[in-house]
Amino acid sequence: MSLERRRGYIRASEQTEDVLERWDIPNYDPANAPPRDTAMNYDPGWEPAELEEDDQEPELDLSMLTADALEQIRQSAVEEGMAEGREAGFTEGKEAGFEEGKTEGFDAGKEEGYQQGMEEGQQLIENRCHQLDAILSKLAFPLVQVDHQVQNQMVELVLHLAKAVIQTEVQTNPQVILNTLREAVNALPMSGRQITIYLHPEDLDVVTTAHNVESLRDREWRLIAEPSINRGDIQVACGDSVVDYRMEDRIREMLTRFAGQNMARDPEAPADGLGADVLQGADKVVTGEMPEQPEESLSEPQDALASAGEPEPAQDVEPAIEEIPDADVQAGEDDGQPV
Repeated sequence: MSLERRRGYIRASEQTEDVLERWDIPNYDPANAPPRDTAMNYDPGWEPAELEEDDQEPELDLSMLTADALEQIRQSAVEEGMAEGREAGFTEGKEAGFEEGKTEGFDAGKEEGYQQGMEEGQQLIENRCHQLDAILSKLAFPLVQVDHQVQNQMVELVLHLAKAVIQTEVQTNPQVILNTLREAVNALPMSGRQITIYLHPEDLDVVTTAHNVESLRDREWRLIAEPSINRGDIQVACGDSVVDYRMEDRIREMLTRFAGQNMARDPEAPADGLGADVLQGADKVVTGEMPEQPEESLSEPQDALASAGEPEPAQDVEPAIEEIPDADVQAGEDDGQPV
């Protein structure tokens, strides 16, 4: 280091201005002084600087306006007023329409929802009623079926009893054999010729007891005992015709007609949940009543018993006559003449 620097001399340099500028004294002009701080950090004497006023719009010189300019200004004002009125009317109409549409839409939606709810509720009720009817049908069907089975068994019992009574009547009442013989003879298509009659041996004794030899000769009857036929059966032959009058066939025909009028059909199980014996509806009940019987069917058992002692009317018997020896002839008509 040089001697001059050690001695503390400050030499002027070429950058004196820059060096001195850094040591300028601050500007303490009152106009630029900041507001004074108080205990409340507020200077009551301080006022903000006034703002510069904005540029005012230049005033129009009306003396320089022409008729076209005035018309243009008027037209512009009209259009501006119309635009403002249109905007205000649109806004007001939109608000009024929105409120009115909201009210109408609410009422319409409420009515539509009510109707839809009623329809869906009605459909739900019908479905539930249908299911309930199906359950009632399944519960009532076994009872109805039992009633029909009991009725049919009762009819079958009556048929067996009637058949047994008729068979007993044939064996104990001689008049049954005589009436059957008369019907068989009357069923022949010709008369005045010798008639051959085949009877059960016991029935033969009944006929010979009722008719003596002279009566048989006058009637040209030739009686032959045939053990192969049953009691009450008579087979009559005359020339080429033969009548096979079987008591079993007569009983079967009569009891079949009686059963057809009184036998109840078996009820069918409900396939779709609704049976014929289960009536639907709030005012209907489950019923298992027996079917009505015709009046004539009530007298059939009595007719079955009475037929053993009295022949059936001629119009009820339709004989079928064929040439022998191919087939037998069924019961013949009764002309009402005594033997």
